[in-house]
Amino acid sequence: MRYTLPFGTTLALIFASAFGHGGEMLWGQGLVALAGAIGLIHFAAVRRLPWGRSLYVAALAWVMLVAWCIAQALPMGLAVHPSWIAARSILEDLGPGAIAIDPQATLDAAIRLAAYGGVFALGLHAAQRPGDWLIWLAVGIGVTVIVGLMVDANSVGPAGLAKVRHWGDAAFPFANRNHFCVFAGIGVLAAIGSLLDPIGRIGWRRYVACAALLVCLGAVFASHSRAGLLVLACGVGVTVFLNRPPRRWLIIVFIAASALALLFAAGVVVRFETIGAAARLRLDIMAAASELAWQAPWTGVGSFDLAIQGIAPPFGQGMVQSAHNIVLESLMERGAPATILAIAAITLVVGQCARSIQASRAGKVCGATALGVATMVLLHGMVDFSVHSPSIAALVAIVLGLGAGHAVVPAPGSAVGLARGNPLEGARA
Repeated sequence: MRYTLPFGTTLALIFASAFGHGGEMLWGQGLVALAGAIGLIHFAAVRRLPWGRSLYVAALAWVMLVAWCIAQALPMGLAVHPSWIAARSILEDLGPGAIAIDPQATLDAAIRLAAYGGVFALGLHAAQRPGDWLIWLAVGIGVTVIVGLMVDANSVGPAGLAKVRHWGDAAFPFANRNHFCVFAGIGVLAAIGSLLDPIGRIGWRRYVACAALLVCLGAVFASHSRAGLLVLACGVGVTVFLNRPPRRWLIIVFIAASALALLFAAGVVVRFETIGAAARLRLDIMAAASELAWQAPWTGVGSFDLAIQGIAPPFGQGMVQSAHNIVLESLMERGAPATILAIAAITLVVGQCARSIQASRAGKVCGATALGVATMVLLHGMVDFSVHSPSIAALVAIVLGLGAGHAVVPAPGSAVGLARGNPLEGARA
């Protein structure tokens, strides 16, 4: 219960937040913030473990990133970007000259970043105790996407949420098909990771994981997301390659994926026929974002959408709210120093996940799954903005925490070492 209750509560809050437009609505962000608070409180309350220098440096970089977001929103009398003046016509009150052109949005970003850190810390601690964490993840995502597919099939939804024209471009409860696809893709990788674990194939676990895999995989194809399908394939490849599973499991997954792909083949093919126009639009948006980033390279402007509305040329597809590239958007919103801090923190965490593969059986599975999720999300972030969704970002954080947590080497005679089956002591739990 010491780990199960906070972990289960945190996951429940994250999944509930998804129904607030992927956590982008105010109440959805509040649920993600509450989940992060639970993680931080739990991290402060339990006994410290030797996390290693890499994770401490990553934590320091993340704290500095949160602090910079707060500094951007302070009323320091700095009008550092021409879009700050232009944005006065968009918002009634921007505050007395903060670096950020939308101080409230920048403070919200600071809260979300702190929440992701708390969720990541909870994942670190959950990794210290044996548990069906990946199955929980896959089942929760599976239930969420089932509700989304049912809503899309009936073309109904709560007031204020976008509807899809027909079932087959699944998006609910997220803003668009790309977010929905990445969310379901995390469920696919969690289910595969669970099936690659020998314990995960015992008894009820095998059937539950297989059901979650089929549901999440079907949701991925139902989304018709081109980039989502491609990056999920890369994520699955990383996860499977690092685990070296039995051949029969590869055959089963391949047959299931092929059958689901045939069900949605027509819609997927049509989507790929329009990839040229979509690529040109994204390149135009990225070019405009690059120009804006160079105008305030050290401080950033705090808000991409207001800055690009204020001084960038209009685009034929309507209002643009994202750079469709997380690195460019971070450079524009936070500046180069803060972007370097974020990249350094993520790189150190991914390195810890890679170390977990060499630790134990559970560490190999969780580490490989975390690397697969990181591959999928980071590649998708180069052409889209799924990690803007707080629900998706929080899930990624907790998966990375589970992956990095197994890199910790507990003392041979400690309770953690015995529970995890330390090779020096033998598995006694």
